[in-house]
Amino acid sequence: MMTSMSYKGEQLPMPKEKLEELAEYYETHSGADEPGAEDGSWVEAPNMVTVSIRVTEQTRNALDIQAKQLGMRRTAYIRHILEDATREQEARESLETRVTRLEAALARLLA
Repeated sequence: MMTSMSYKGEQLPMPKEKLEELAEYYETHSGADEPGAEDGSWVEAPNMVTVSIRVTEQTRNALDIQAKQLGMRRTAYIRHILEDATREQEARESLETRVTRLEAALARLLA
């Protein structure tokens, strides 16, 4: 029977036996040998900062449920939500800027 491991009171995403199997595998193998690795490039992790927010207990509980459904921790899930919202806002602003520029160019052509 497989047992789950926990870290700081949280269940890890896979059983202990699977983690040990992966550890043994990567003792003798490199991620560079994985399929598709030759197409990859090294990416530096961005500097992370801490942001504190206050939410209701109900909101926190809902975030916990949603994060768990996606196999994520709450903080990673919140970061994912915020990053998506930021990208969407940037895309909207970019679209608005392009439309404004195109409207101005069209107005000049029709003048």
